[in-house]
Amino acid sequence: MKLPLETSPPAAYADDLSIARCRAVIGVERAEQPSCHTDPPMARRRPLRLSTRVTLFFGTMALIGGIGLAVATFLFARDSLLDQAEVAAREDTFANAAQVQQDLENDRDMGSAIQEL
Repeated sequence: MKLPLETSPPAAYADDLSIARCRAVIGVERAEQPSCHTDPPMARRRPLRLSTRVTLFFGTMALIGGIGLAVATFLFARDSLLDQAEVAAREDTFANAAQVQQDLENDRDMGSAIQEL
């Protein structure tokens, strides 16, 4: 292949390279078309800077710590409320039992005594 004087060797072989890529991607039949395109090369992903990594680490730890604290607070509050409800129910039960015992000792009508509870 004879090169014109104004053409550099890489520019002269650019069409040959695109035809070779087309042959590899499409096949030999359509490889003669120089307008065949391949996927553009992917940009290389740069690693994160140290300050970005430290910020993400502290943010993630704060999120995990906040979630842990919220769960612990919820569990403590739930147990406390359940204990209070149990104590209140037990006190009401003993108070009602004492009232029924007193009504039985005074020979009061049990129908009206139970309705008052």
